[in-house]
Amino acid sequence: MGAHLLTEQHLASLAAERQITYTAIREGLYSESFPVYTAWFNIHNPMYEIKIPHSGDSPGIAWVKTDDLGEATAKIIFSYVKGSGVFPWVNRVMLLSGPRAISLRETVDILGRVTGKSIKIKEISADEYAELPFKEKYWYRGAILLKDYTSCWEAFKRGEAAVVSPLLGEILDREPEDFKTTVRGLLAR
Repeated sequence: MGAHLLTEQHLASLAAERQITYTAIREGLYSESFPVYTAWFNIHNPMYEIKIPHSGDSPGIAWVKTDDLGEATAKIIFSYVKGSGVFPWVNRVMLLSGPRAISLRETVDILGRVTGKSIKIKEISADEYAELPFKEKYWYRGAILLKDYTSCWEAFKRGEAAVVSPLLGEILDREPEDFKTTVRGLLAR
């Protein structure tokens, strides 16, 4: 997300001028947000074909559960506030990602196993995606151009969402929840 990177750059420039100190937390893609990247797949009413501008091949996404991110962020803040004055993340960026990157094809396979359906990805163009019928239901008119949003799949192809860091597990002092477990929990709701 370009705006996030610009914010980090601005914070770093202010820190270089000794105007502030900062810690930026980069969160991986939320496991619970998978519908955004799977043509609004609904685990309670699954479709058999997911049309997206991506083949589903690797490198993939290091999905991460929002509850794990919230817990880790709280621990980071607590560590800073109650610490002994030494905080290793001053003027630095922290990456909190899921425990492993999985391709969109594997993501869809997991959705299929959890829902008991055989689901396939059909790769379509960005133009075709922008015209899918869900655009009026899920995207605010004028707030975002759906075709422009398809750049996220280009970022996936470049591996920008596949970066795995052990930091989240270290902060939690346990392995972060995997994507399949999170999806099973969502299905149970």
